Amino acid sequence: MSEVEENVNAKRKSINSTIVRYYGGLYFSYKQSIDIDAIATYAFSKNSVIKCKILAALMGAATDVVNTIGRQFAQPLKVRNKDGSLKDNLARKILVDREMDVFDQFAKWLKYYMERPKNVHNFDIVCNDYLEVLKKLKPGDVEVIYADPPYTRYHYSRYYHILETICLHDNPQISTKFPNGKGGLSRAIYRNDRHQSPFCIKSKAPKAFDELFMYAQKAQASVVLSYSPFDESSKATPRLLSIEELVDIAKKYYNSVEVVSPGQFIHSRFNRQANNYEINYDAERLIICRR
Repeated sequence: MSEVEENVNAKRKSINSTIVRYYGGLYFSYKQSIDIDAIATYAFSKNSVIKCKILAALMGAATDVVNTIGRQFAQPLKVRNKDGSLKDNLARKILVDREMDVFDQFAKWLKYYMERPKNVHNFDIVCNDYLEVLKKLKPGDVEVIYADPPYTRYHYSRYYHILETICLHDNPQISTKFPNGKGGLSRAIYRNDRHQSPFCIKSKAPKAFDELFMYAQKAQASVVLSYSPFDESSKATPRLLSIEELVDIAKKYYNSVEVVSPGQFIHSRFNRQANNYEINYDAERLIICRR
């Protein structure tokens, strides 16, 4: 192999070009992808404080320019109808999204983060499995645990897998496994190591909630659990557990379990009104557990 070929192959595998190679033309324009790669490469050449602010701003910029419905990363747009014809209603959106300048959006977000006031509180940041964190808590470490787990079969990781790749700055393996048993690369180009939450798996969700309440109670902490109720007459995605089932689990460990509404909310699904089905203004409940 010639020196030129070796150099080209090395560039093709470089972590400094991951976004354009994996997601260029799919979630972003090729120019946008190159710009994201350039900013990420610069971020990883800096110290931790500056690096974190650059990456935070870059995640904001990537979210602003991504060419999807709802500005999330669950899947790219389907630009063709079943008969192979182009979807006319998406043409303008695609053009507008892909003409957005990454550096302009990045500058906006970087200014935002640079102007944040200095934190005056003591805090710890933990990146770990929820169960491992709960097991390490001792009585008196915390007074209240706020839990906001997923409540449907859709794993949260599908909504931010590209942001995860930007921050890990790696060349991930792509998922090829599907529930229906079919092979091939996932259309959304998911990482094969993306987090799979037990709260999103019907057979595991009851135990996941049981352990959440159990270890929180052992730490002598109250729990405020955010959850979304489900109207079976609606077309929304079913919840894996009902509010009533969660209350029953919580009562195994807490003497006082109360369900309250924090007010009227609309959980955003997509940015097209037609995809929101019946709007549920009572879209959230707080399950408050006290010893």
